[in-house]
Amino acid sequence: MAGDFVKHKKDSDMMSVWSYFLVAKDGNSAKCKRCPSILKTLGGSTKGLHTHLSTKHNIKVISASTSQDTENLNTAPPPAKRKLDDYFTKTKSDDDNLDDVLARMIALDGFPFSVFITSDNLRKLLLAKYTDLPKSAVTIQKRVMNYSEKIKKQVTSELKHLKSAGERFSLSFDEWTSMSNKRYMALNVHSYKKFWNLGLVPIYGNMTAENCLRILNERLSKFDISLETDIAAIVTDGPNVMIKVGRLVCAEQQLCLAHGINLAVCDVLYKKHNYLQDSPTSDDMDDNNDDDHLEDLDCSESGLILMSQNDLAREHIPELTQDENIKELIEKVRKVVIYFKRSPLKNETVLQKYVKIEHGKELSLLLDCKTRWNSLLTMLERFYLLKAAFKSSYRSQSSNLFRRC
Repeated sequence: MAGDFVKHKKDSDMMSVWSYFLVAKDGNSAKCKRCPSILKTLGGSTKGLHTHLSTKHNIKVISASTSQDTENLNTAPPPAKRKLDDYFTKTKSDDDNLDDVLARMIALDGFPFSVFITSDNLRKLLLAKYTDLPKSAVTIQKRVMNYSEKIKKQVTSELKHLKSAGERFSLSFDEWTSMSNKRYMALNVHSYKKFWNLGLVPIYGNMTAENCLRILNERLSKFDISLETDIAAIVTDGPNVMIKVGRLVCAEQQLCLAHGINLAVCDVLYKKHNYLQDSPTSDDMDDNNDDDHLEDLDCSESGLILMSQNDLAREHIPELTQDENIKELIEKVRKVVIYFKRSPLKNETVLQKYVKIEHGKELSLLLDCKTRWNSLLTMLERFYLLKAAFKSSYRSQSSNLFRRC
């Protein structure tokens, strides 16, 4: 085996690791001169040789190049201080350009156009990546509107391509009221695998079935879609005006099942004819209601067919609100919640001090909403959680605090 190893050509160079090793004739291994160890040197790598000398023999070999580099490092002038911009890669891509970022922040996050001009910190963050940030709110608005037109063309092109392949679409739409009490119609076009949001259309005047059809046709025409020939089905909620719209269009109509379930729950749990109209809810305290037309409907008016009283009798289904007295209990809970919500002073000085003692933090009362599913359960769960605090606050008052409740 000893004859298989020969001296390396750098054997006489004391600055080389090969002065401590013999190299195999095939160049794939090396034998230590100080011990019988044989190490692999595949590909000419000497890292294992350096490690062996350092760990086994406490020898560190410093090559001439490394020594020269160290000397140059010590004599080189200190580097200039880097700026914050140097740590950002100023690259642009179609998926994350400035117009896309501005459009998302304005449309999704609710940023006004002016904040990109008045906020120094926001400008610094954006300028770190985008050097073309405008200095005028009007210019930003124009860029966002131009970007909107670009997106509209892309959507129109996608829909046109699917139409040429023989596909038809379904359409879902609903009315929405903003915080500023302005009404809009929201439209979505659906295909088999994807859907497109066609935006909000302002509503002026009464929302009749004919006015609704006019809004639909005008918005769909901007995307080269025909309500008569390209739409196979529509999905709406269940007020009479939408049912009439379903009769006027050629497409099939599907009433929203979620709205139907909500109306059924209201009929069974709330006892709508004497409960929803008598007791205030969060809708009565908050004028911003998205579904005013929904609240005044029962299931039959919404186009949903429920079992008759005779059918229920034959099915032997008990009357929940009569047997369990649910209506009266929910009314009491809601009145207490409304009492504290309408009196922030009583809520903070009377109720919340006991809530913080029991739970270590403030927990606000929650009021249910007829058009927000599961909000009744949320209200009752929070009320039950704070039950002990209610009892303590009641006992601490000399007068009848809950007389109005």
